[in-house]
This record gives sequence, structure tokens and C-alpha cells, in this order.
Amino acid sequence: MTRNRNWVDQPFLRAFAWLCAAALLFVMGCGGKVTPAETVSSPVATASTISSTASPTLSLSGSSNYKVPSTPIDTTYDGDTKLAGLFATRSGDAEYISLAIPASAASRQVRWYAWHFLLLNRWSPYLLNGTLDLGTNGEAQSAAGGISEQMGSSTTANTLKLTKTNLSGFKAVLTPSQGTNPSDQSYTGTAMATANFDSAHKPLLSELTGSWTGLWFDALDVYDGSISFDTNGTFSQEKSFSACDLSTLTLRPSELGNFFEASVVMGRRSSCRWSLDANSKPIDKQLAGVAVIVKLDDGSRRLDMMLLDSAGTGISYRGLIGASK
Repeated sequence: MTRNRNWVDQPFLRAFAWLCAAALLFVMGCGGKVTPAETVSSPVATASTISSTASPTLSLSGSSNYKVPSTPIDTTYDGDTKLAGLFATRSGDAEYISLAIPASAASRQVRWYAWHFLLLNRWSPYLLNGTLDLGTNGEAQSAAGGISEQMGSSTTANTLKLTKTNLSGFKAVLTPSQGTNPSDQSYTGTAMATANFDSAHKPLLSELTGSWTGLWFDALDVYDGSISFDTNGTFSQEKSFSACDLSTLTLRPSELGNFFEASVVMGRRSSCRWSLDANSKPIDKQLAGVAVIVKLDDGSRRLDMMLLDSAGTGISYRGLIGASK
């Protein structure tokens, strides 16, 4: 997989990105913890500096401990294109997770969500979402500029085309439609092994029950993500998130696949940049998205979630439960 973006091509910003990623890897290995006032800047927040030498006690490598089949099981692409499930891509230290879900029970469209974790930092992803039209003979494509990608504080419009697509995998080309000197991003996605993610499984609220240790990412900074759900799926958090109110967060098992439909209305807080309008006035801000649970090879489970507004901008969460000590 190749990923070419303007900030990567500039030596100063590239060096800064590696410094931030290396610092985050170091502090995770040290087993500290982020307090609400402390944040770790992401590689794309070039104006910030690392303000904390602590982060949750999590294994960076363990968070991606699952099987990725080397080749798709099914290599036939005749007839109507079929696409659904959770797909994974690895290239060096980068990880790409793509979720394709039917837009409706009988639709020839799929909703597309993707988390792209760059370099050594598998906690603060780029977020992609949009709609794909399913064609024939293994092809699927978005409208021009129909896939939004949040990269730090900016959001770009992209066109996504898939070939050799079926329930086992796909080949993808993502073409940015804006920015200076845009270049394509090509990668191959392979369906996760059933032992790690069963696309036919119907999600249950009981699978959320317990305390998850992880991180929130709000496009610029990383925050402690110690959260929990009771047996009814009711959410609570042990730490504040960027001075924002997430108390209304709801995860509802979907009827369309093995994922949860996520939504939250952030209350009016002048200290929360996510609940401010264009004039910096507090508003009730609604975000919606998806969440998936992956079973890792060490017996733990990982929760990946994204919550977006209508412009494709938003926040993400990655957490673990039942990890080996």
C-alpha cells in the first residue's frame, strides 16, 4: 500500500510526524496514563507539541493482534458485485480497517467507513466515510468526491474505486479531488478471519459490557479513553473528553451486519470545540457513525468507533477489554 500526501512530502513535517509517533510508542511502553488536562499531539497537529509523557497502559502491538489472510478465499467476480463486512490492510507499521455495510436491506449501495492508522501510531486514525455504488464483475465506485477523509483538522474529498471485489476482499484506488499535487492511494483489503470478526454474527449489547481502556482522538489530540457499559449498554466514562459532554453516547446493535450504530448529542459547552457553531457559539452538536468489535488473538477484544457530523468531521475511539496482563 502506498500513501502519498502533501505533508508527508515535506522533510520538516515528515520528521515531526516520526518524532510524535516514536514519542507515543515510547510512552505507551512506559505504562503511564493521560489525565484530562494532558494530551498527546498527533502527527498532523504540527502547531502543537507533546505535552504529556504518559498514556494508557496498552500494548501498541497487541491492539492489532489478529489474522489477515494472505489471499482472498474467493477469487471469482462474476455477476453483481457483493461487498459487506470488515476488511484489513497492513503495510509496514500502517493499518487500514474498512467496514462496508448495506445502505438498506435491498440496496445496491454500501456505506463505507475506514480507519487509517499511520506509522507507529495505531491510536489516532484518519477517518473516511461515504457511499459506494455496487456494479458488476467485482467493481464498485463512489461518486466523484464522494468519500470524505478527515486528516487532522482538515477534510478532503476523494473518489474511491474498487475492483476484484467480493466478500473476501477488494483492490482499491483512492483519488483525492483537491489539494496540491494530489496522488492516488492504492491498497488491497482482505476480509478478517472469522475467528476475529464474523460478518454473519448479530451484535449484542452484552458484548459491550465492562470497562474498556483506550483513547479518544478528536482530529488534533489524544485523550484518555477509560469508558464502560453496563449490561443494558448504558455508557459512562471515567475521564472527561476534551471538555465535551459524551453522556448521551448510544451504541445500538444493527440489523444490517455485525456492527453497532453509534450516536451522540454533545451538550452546549463553550469549552468544547465540537459543540460550537461557525460563530463559536455553543450548540447541541449531533454526531453519528459506527462501532465494531474485533476479537484479538490473545483473547482480548478491541472496540473501534467513529462519530461524524454531516461534513465527515468527527472523533474516534479505540479501546481494549480483557487484555493479557
